[in-house]
Amino acid sequence: MISIIVPIYNSEDTLEKCLDSIESQSYQNLEIILVNDGSSDQSEAICLKHQAKDARIVYVKQENGGVSKARNHGLKIAHGEFIQFVDSDDTINPYTSEKLISSIVQHDSDLAVCGYQEINNNIKTLSFVAKREFCEMEDVVKDPRILTYEICYCPWNKLYKKEYIHHFFLEGVSLGEDLLFLLEYLNHRNMRISFVQEELCEYKIHEDSLIHSSKPFQQSLQQEKTLYVEASRILSTYEEVGLLQSMMDTYFMVYMINTLFLLYQKENCPFDRLKQLRDDPCVKQAIQHVDPSLFVESSRRKWMIVYRLFKNKRFHVLNALMRVNKKRKASA
Repeated sequence: MISIIVPIYNSEDTLEKCLDSIESQSYQNLEIILVNDGSSDQSEAICLKHQAKDARIVYVKQENGGVSKARNHGLKIAHGEFIQFVDSDDTINPYTSEKLISSIVQHDSDLAVCGYQEINNNIKTLSFVAKREFCEMEDVVKDPRILTYEICYCPWNKLYKKEYIHHFFLEGVSLGEDLLFLLEYLNHRNMRISFVQEELCEYKIHEDSLIHSSKPFQQSLQQEKTLYVEASRILSTYEEVGLLQSMMDTYFMVYMINTLFLLYQKENCPFDRLKQLRDDPCVKQAIQHVDPSLFVESSRRKWMIVYRLFKNKRFHVLNALMRVNKKRKASA
């Protein structure tokens, strides 16, 4: 049986379609766990309506605590041998669960991953589909780009074996908790990973809301440092870490600098923050081990330039680059 966990918070506009897509899965042996994270809209009424007509639905509610707490609540009460996550603003292909579990059976794998389509403000942008049908953790350790670009960090394009979940999503943070959960899960000897080479999920990005709701610089910096420290701690427990720590150093640096670019679109010159960030102990540690080959290929040239300017403390040039980027965004 697959337990599908759906965290829900004020999702009345999207929840009907989400639940319809889950209930109509071709693979029917499901436990559908709906976790209401303190919604104040009609989400509860929609959940109860669906529960009344589908005996596979388990409905629980909690005080608002965030998506990680809601997913953890679902994990604690799940009875399935397999775990799948679906966000309440998403719909899934009718064959998603069937194809994921078939992949695990076919390859005798411990984790199945499917491709997905990125949707940015209702426009289809990037497509992510793995280049392979199967790999082992020793392959990932040698080439962490498999983790970044084929496995990906998100929880909703995967089918997990519950027997390997002895941990929970980190609560109280809104950045990187998915990556930490995945790193914990993969930390098992001889982990085998299979891939469904089809786009079975959609990842919705709302860029404008990300920009307008970006946190104060200090809060963002602290969350990113927490992510880096916690991920490094998990990797230190791996029997063989290989290039994964270098991947984490690179990931951390991209997050740091991207935060500044987003911040620059809201505020004036963050020149002092560039200096402050470069002098941070976590940044000093990470910047020495960044692997530029791990930058996203489509924007590698841009990140190479930004990384070198930042590493060499060319703040005036980097500041000018951010100013040009802001003007380009404004005129787009």
